[in-house]
Amino acid sequence: MSLRHGLTIPLKHGEMKIGDEIKEDRILCNDIILPGEYNPHKVRPWLISAAFSNWPTYLGIVWAPNEQDALDTLVDEELGDALIVNEVGLSVMDEEEREALTSLGNAGDLCDLTNVGCEPLDIDPCRDWALLCAFAEARGARVATLDDLR
Repeated sequence: MSLRHGLTIPLKHGEMKIGDEIKEDRILCNDIILPGEYNPHKVRPWLISAAFSNWPTYLGIVWAPNEQDALDTLVDEELGDALIVNEVGLSVMDEEEREALTSLGNAGDLCDLTNVGCEPLDIDPCRDWALLCAFAEARGARVATLDDLR
């Protein structure tokens, strides 16, 4: 267990703990921009979740300027495999269901975003300084995920 295990991620309605509700290897450190840094594209962390059987699953946290780029990055980094519709799934869908699929990632994988949530995280430097320190350390070490800081 690393030092980042147990850090909290701020949500609109509460918080979640790293290691319990989302694993460190699902938190990407792909394009970290810290508060106060020049950020013309408004890159920020996005939490992407999906509801499977009415139970939310946190697929990952990625840094991106917008929701589309966040979803594309999630799929490219193989954290969104649960969203990809395979050939068997396509064969049992009707035309309307197929038209509702979204092409994501560099490969243009067809994904079902029916129960997917994507929200930007509001990290407050005063409240979430330990989390920001972990992201700063990850950026300095040039690691892919928080899990790679071990």
